[in-house]
Amino acid sequence: MRFEQKAVLGGLTLCIFLVGLITGCSINGNVASPYVQDVVQQEPILWFLSPVGDKLLYNTTSSRGQAIVRVLTTDQELAVKGCSLFSWLDNEHIYCYDFYDGDYEPFIVAVDVSSNADDFQKSLIKEITAEQVDLDKLLEQAKVIYRLSASTQPDMLLILDTENASQYYHVTGVNNLDQVLENHTYETISLSGRSTRRSGKVYSPNGRYYYLLQKNLGIYDAITNQLLAEFKPPPKYISWFRFGGFSPNKTEGWAADNSGVYFQISHRSGFGPPLPIRPIQKLCVPGASGCPTAN
Repeated sequence: MRFEQKAVLGGLTLCIFLVGLITGCSINGNVASPYVQDVVQQEPILWFLSPVGDKLLYNTTSSRGQAIVRVLTTDQELAVKGCSLFSWLDNEHIYCYDFYDGDYEPFIVAVDVSSNADDFQKSLIKEITAEQVDLDKLLEQAKVIYRLSASTQPDMLLILDTENASQYYHVTGVNNLDQVLENHTYETISLSGRSTRRSGKVYSPNGRYYYLLQKNLGIYDAITNQLLAEFKPPPKYISWFRFGGFSPNKTEGWAADNSGVYFQISHRSGFGPPLPIRPIQKLCVPGASGCPTAN
């Protein structure tokens, strides 16, 4: 090939590359939506949106052994050290545990975003079996009852004592758990991650919008059904969506301020090396807080 031909081809290649950067075209031919934001890019491993949808709890490949709390309205981040695995109990408390380490002592963290990470209030959990305690009495006196559901072992109870606001009991070996809890109010906490495939409309907290996952993910006006923003997954891979994290939160991925939906996709490419871990992303409502306006 003559030098002039090589130069022309090289220039065209550079031009195509630059056009891709300018227009938002990805290498797989997708056009990046201006309403899609990368929230966590550093290869997130485990993540959960808080029940209300105002905080993000996650770790990454480079931050194993600690959980990171991000306040989504301010982007403030706090690290919870020694938190191997984790889940929200409510919008202000995190359950830290590790079923794979017999010496690990689980604990509860009270998230106070006005304090430093080192000032997090931690509550240890007393491990007991159902045979070691009067379970009926403990349940009657409980301030809060959680049913911990994990795929690797039978369901357990996490109970907050009424008299001691920082004392939790972790009760295992409960037979006929459904019957035991029949007359008690409790919250089920799923510790098993799963991908979520939504087949219907999921409305924002204020009811003004909904998202719908079909071939693409779209946010729509709830009154006019007009498509407001759209995310198109790469067409060359099979994609799975997680909305709100490994266990969907109460808003099913919606931000507390109705500004968009938080999600992550994972791919399967068949044979070959594993694909990179996708970021946690947000599909924005145009013009909402922190989001670009409609064109």
